[in-house]
Amino acid sequence: MKWKSLVNKIPTLFLGAQHVGALEVSHSAIKYLILSGSKEVKQTEVRLEPGIIEQGKIKDKAKLIAKLKELHASIARSEKDQVDIHLIVSSAIVFAQPFSVPPLPEKDMEEAINLNLQMISPNEIEESYYGWQEIEKNPSDGSLQLLGAFTKASVVNEYESALSSSGFHIFSIEFPAVSISRLVASRWEKLDEGTKYLTLYLNSEGILMLILKNKNLYFSHFTPWVDILAQHQQGQEIKFEQIKAFLAQEVQRVINFYLSRHGERLNRALLISPLFNFEIVSLLEENFKLKTKNLTLPDLPQLSPSWFPALGASLRKITTRKKESLSLSKTSVTHEYSQERALIFISFWRKIFLSVSIFFFALFLALDSYLYLTQTQRDQNLSNIENFQSFNDQLPQLRASAHQFNDLINQIETISSQDNDWSPLIEKVEIISGSDVELSRVFADKTNLSVLLNGTAVDEQAAIAFKNRLIAQSEFTNVSLPLSNITSSNSLEKQVNFSLTLQIRANAEITVEKTRSENIIDVNPEAETQSSSTEEAGSTSTNQLSS
Repeated sequence: MKWKSLVNKIPTLFLGAQHVGALEVSHSAIKYLILSGSKEVKQTEVRLEPGIIEQGKIKDKAKLIAKLKELHASIARSEKDQVDIHLIVSSAIVFAQPFSVPPLPEKDMEEAINLNLQMISPNEIEESYYGWQEIEKNPSDGSLQLLGAFTKASVVNEYESALSSSGFHIFSIEFPAVSISRLVASRWEKLDEGTKYLTLYLNSEGILMLILKNKNLYFSHFTPWVDILAQHQQGQEIKFEQIKAFLAQEVQRVINFYLSRHGERLNRALLISPLFNFEIVSLLEENFKLKTKNLTLPDLPQLSPSWFPALGASLRKITTRKKESLSLSKTSVTHEYSQERALIFISFWRKIFLSVSIFFFALFLALDSYLYLTQTQRDQNLSNIENFQSFNDQLPQLRASAHQFNDLINQIETISSQDNDWSPLIEKVEIISGSDVELSRVFADKTNLSVLLNGTAVDEQAAIAFKNRLIAQSEFTNVSLPLSNITSSNSLEKQVNFSLTLQIRANAEITVEKTRSENIIDVNPEAETQSSSTEEAGSTSTNQLSS
């Protein structure tokens, strides 16, 4: 059995305590309360119209469901959210009675308890929902004193159906006497352990009388207001004088019941009442010699006594202890709790599994991408190695091509360095031509350093004088102007066209020197004399000029 206990504890260890609220349904209202910590409560109430609930039974289920949905909408985050509750039904539909079982082995104890419950059940046991909880253990003989509670299954089924269709999930079903006894045991710890207390609780439904023994519920008796005020006119305001005689009679009956069972008289009382507080305390102390305490909640001063049952139900601890196992539902509260916790536990681990799966999937994608990139890089490196090997094979040929290219570059540089700048030549010939000669074309052949000059002169003498000036220059040689290359112009003037050839001396540097007055090359007298003789010779013999 130990492993089962451990399994039940696992969800709590991982997920913490379950927050379950309390919902009380009476003929006048539906009250929902949930406890946060020890001093903070959240409470919501929806009023019920007369005729929906009567004597604890549902009379108009459709209207009740509508009110439950209204309550659900005010406390739930969304319409689909399930609200977990401990349900408190009216005392009018519950019968409770104490009983005892002798000390038995654990395996036989459950059978003995069930047999006693069948014997004291007010209805057929098959038609009832029932539960029990421990009151005390007799130290003398080891017998157990238990409290059994019963309600009709058909009545509870109606509540479960209405609540389930309205978005509520029931963990347990109890009645106000159990809730109040839990509240007293939890919030009034200074009460004497061995003292028996008569507890009176007045609410809108009627008067509930309890006997608390060792802070546990031993006996409960409920009387609705309709029975108390049957002899009075309906609709009148209730006055204490109307219930005083009835209350005194009922208190005496409970005291006599306990006296007959235990041979001792009750001498302590607790009162929880929003009305007739002073009057009831006086009645109990004066007529029955009961030392009475008026119970309040200093930690929750704003909480009305009508909310005490809901507060007591919200204090219910979901454990496997027998004294906390009373629940008037189809399944035990422990089973409901274990099932709910198992679902939460499964949901919790499902989320973890999905998260872990997504993480490993993302990790796998990242790893796959990394491996793919690594493989691609490796293939690229191999390709580069192959290309490099091929390059090494072609390296001698590439080196030869590079040497050949470098040789060509050197040749180009040599030719470029030996290239003549013809600009000084053209400028010098332009200056030598003077104003009587106009050059139309200068053609230079770099191969043999020959130059062809075409132009126009004012007359033949100007053309010959231009030739003589060129001859006088040391940079030129083989200056030739045959007469056949002098032709008349088509114009009416004496202008002639000529074609003159010359060669530039090898390694000659052509320099341009200008005079300030004539802006032409200076010609020495010897050159002029030679030019004159050449002109005379030219007029004498054409062949000699051509040479």
